[in-house]
Amino acid sequence: MKTSEKYQTRPFKVMLIDDDESIVKTIQKILVDKNYIIYSSLSGQDALTNIGNIMPDIILLDILMPKMDGYEVCKAIKQDIRFESVPVIFITESNDPDNIIKAFESGGVDYILKPLNHKALLARLDTHLQLKLSQETLKELNKVKMKFFSIMTRDIKDHLIGVKGIADFLVQDLEQDCESNTEGIKMAKILQDDSKRLYELLENLIEWASVEIGQITFIPKDIRIKEFITEKIQLLQFYSTSKKLVINLDCDDDIILKTDPNALKTIFLKIFSNAIKYSNPGGTIDIKISRKKNKCIFSITDNGIGMDADVINNIFRLDTPHPKTIGTAEEKGAGLGLIICKSIIDKLNGKIIIESKKFRGANVTFEIPDFVK
Repeated sequence: MKTSEKYQTRPFKVMLIDDDESIVKTIQKILVDKNYIIYSSLSGQDALTNIGNIMPDIILLDILMPKMDGYEVCKAIKQDIRFESVPVIFITESNDPDNIIKAFESGGVDYILKPLNHKALLARLDTHLQLKLSQETLKELNKVKMKFFSIMTRDIKDHLIGVKGIADFLVQDLEQDCESNTEGIKMAKILQDDSKRLYELLENLIEWASVEIGQITFIPKDIRIKEFITEKIQLLQFYSTSKKLVINLDCDDDIILKTDPNALKTIFLKIFSNAIKYSNPGGTIDIKISRKKNKCIFSITDNGIGMDADVINNIFRLDTPHPKTIGTAEEKGAGLGLIICKSIIDKLNGKIIIESKKFRGANVTFEIPDFVK
């Protein structure tokens, strides 16, 4: 069978990197008359020089080579964004677990032992090329879905803006001219409130979807955390002051984190606004930030209404409905804030933990490592 002809018509480009010419010739014989074009390099340096011109679909890479071994070559290849998804299969004489682990850690997806088995080599090539094509197809489908989603949500948002404007006008007009029409004012306020919440839900859905499919690009910068967080606290000062809350910030002046400012702003403001929302008037919110090795740890603690175990266990799940908690000033929300936070934190290779008990407040801790491309 011609490998993967059912998946595409053009021949796959295989880059073979091995300093042993006999291995190169053996592999060329195995793949002759198959749906492959072979490009061979006898050294890692030569491969890295030529890979940009070849743009291979898959790479066969020997581990033991002079000057630059296979692990170094693989790491260098994977640092180039163009080849992040190109599968690398290592060729090795040893099935030592430590060597195999090192191969995977350097970016490989599989390995094959010498002496080469014809059927095993063809099977591995076929398997990983199929996976690569499936991933590429999925990415294209996601792009199409996101384009459709963007068009639909943009149209819906346009209509909602109109509805919100009419609702605001009705409330204002009825309150000024029809003070006796209490039922009309009540209905207009319901329309105003519902249109506002629906608009916020739509905004949150767009933001979450953009993060999930990788449409948002993270641009890391060195951030002076105390200054940064102080500014974000001030953005919600009116909200916290309206509940007479005391905000305590514990953060050293010299803490610096390399990450995307917009991502960190979104995470912090959503979690901080939740703490305000669920705090009892006159309460306290403690924000503690510390640096540990290559990451920053953010802890936001309130003494508000808290959550029970069932809510915490399902709070990041979309497939399990859980009751939406109303804020202490009757605030309502879409229930997507923490889900969006987790999606962004996951993309930044961080983690988030929530601890809470009903009526005993909540603590949200999230860790963000220094951005590594």
